[in-house]
Amino acid sequence: MQYKTVQEYEDFLIGLADNFLREIYYLGARKISLTGLPPMGCLPLERAINILDLHSCVDYYNDVALEFNAKLGCLVTKLNKELNGFQLVDASAYDMVLQIVTHPSQYAHCIYSATWLIKPAGGLLVLHWIVFN
Repeated sequence: MQYKTVQEYEDFLIGLADNFLREIYYLGARKISLTGLPPMGCLPLERAINILDLHSCVDYYNDVALEFNAKLGCLVTKLNKELNGFQLVDASAYDMVLQIVTHPSQYAHCIYSATWLIKPAGGLLVLHWIVFN
């Protein structure tokens, strides 16, 4: 199945989530937490290939994640109203993950940095470790 727009694909995924959540409700599930998407434009691969923008997060992908998460939030509201006793929670981690990615120093008590020089047979290998505590 092909989709002409990202929004069509989002709607397809929301439909799958709707069906799945209803099925597990009818099987007895009553308390569920949905996390949604993280800032997809901040994934390491996306930042690595975003050379022209100095390896920053890709706004377009983040916007798609926000759009999908909004639709997921609407689904949560709808199902909580329609399914008696269902406690579905929209526990979006988007903002928290974005904050950690864009301001990592705010989430590290200490940063330890060390460099080791190891001389294996035939060459010099430099290992650099950064540890966040």
